[in-house]
Amino acid sequence: MSIDTPMMFETVRDAIKALLETYQTGRYRVIRGQAQSLSAEEFKGTDRAVQVFYSSGEYPEGANSMQKISAHDCTYTIEYYVSSPCKVDRNVLDDDSLDSSQKQAALSAVQAAFDIADSAMDELRRMVSQVIMSPRYQDIGLDRFKVSNRWLKGFNKSQSVNHGKLVMLTATERLTCRVTETLTGVTPTDAVQPIVSATLEQQPLYGDEITEPPDVGIDTTQ
Repeated sequence: MSIDTPMMFETVRDAIKALLETYQTGRYRVIRGQAQSLSAEEFKGTDRAVQVFYSSGEYPEGANSMQKISAHDCTYTIEYYVSSPCKVDRNVLDDDSLDSSQKQAALSAVQAAFDIADSAMDELRRMVSQVIMSPRYQDIGLDRFKVSNRWLKGFNKSQSVNHGKLVMLTATERLTCRVTETLTGVTPTDAVQPIVSATLEQQPLYGDEITEPPDVGIDTTQ
């Protein structure tokens, strides 16, 4: 293993995505290639989506740093996205030209879209939980004993966001697990070899030249 070889925390990250993709058809979309929130434009045409990224990790304290094998406690963030079309643009609620009955109708339309999005979020969380927490996938689809203590924690919904006639709702959840990393360190082939000039000569450490120590008159023949 070298500095360019993927470590287990990277392998597990990709395995989580692949596992979710196995069941995504007709249910949700797994987003790859980014670790930042989706914009409304990116989300267009999808009513449910998830993305996964490695968010934090640590090597347990007290481990022997001289060993090549080390436990690695990993935390992955799962982001959930759902959307629901709305019959009206949320901005109409700020239109002073509308009377109270028109604003009430617009508000009811927005609330109805939010309720649909909220239910869709619950369904999406159910699907992801059923996949990730399935006993058959306790190793995230990898070989046995590669992953341990995998668990979903801290599901939290955010406030809804309106983009024109689209109501968006997001949520986050943490997936924690422990993996074993092989830490062999860097090898000579990993490092850039320094260019040393053959014309350089070794210089004295102090002063301009090396001299013999002075004779202080001590008889060393005795």
